[in-house]
Amino acid sequence: MIMTGDFGEANKAGWQGAAFGAPIGGISGSVSAYRYAVKNDINPLNGKYNKPLYHYTTTENTDIIMKTQLGRTDDSWSYLTPDGNKTPIQAQIDLSLPQSNTAESLILLKPNSIYPRNFILQRNVTGNVYLRGGGGYEFIYKRTIPNKYLIRIK
Repeated sequence: MIMTGDFGEANKAGWQGAAFGAPIGGISGSVSAYRYAVKNDINPLNGKYNKPLYHYTTTENTDIIMKTQLGRTDDSWSYLTPDGNKTPIQAQIDLSLPQSNTAESLILLKPNSIYPRNFILQRNVTGNVYLRGGGGYEFIYKRTIPNKYLIRIK
């Protein structure tokens, strides 16, 4: 078409190709996004993390957090874990908590309340931090978490 100089026919063929390719690309992209969301525990409808997370802290800190929010500012980091079944001593060891964090209190972060794009890091906790063993799993989240998404477990 272009080779013969018939630009009108070439333009028509181009639009037909776009009309055929766009829906296929859209469907393919949607399926890929859905698979990614399911694989990474993300709600495909709202883009938020789909599972509960937990925060171990002291009773005093929990009282403050439950009245305000988790995290001081939007630049602060919150340390969360998917395991809410640890004893205080096990949380201190597995999550390498500082000695001032007694882990006697546990806060549940409701599912579908935070965006994974604000996770700075997801990792197995390494040992020797604060002379603790490590081995637990943590999410480091950069943003405040309003108290309406938090439930005090103990």
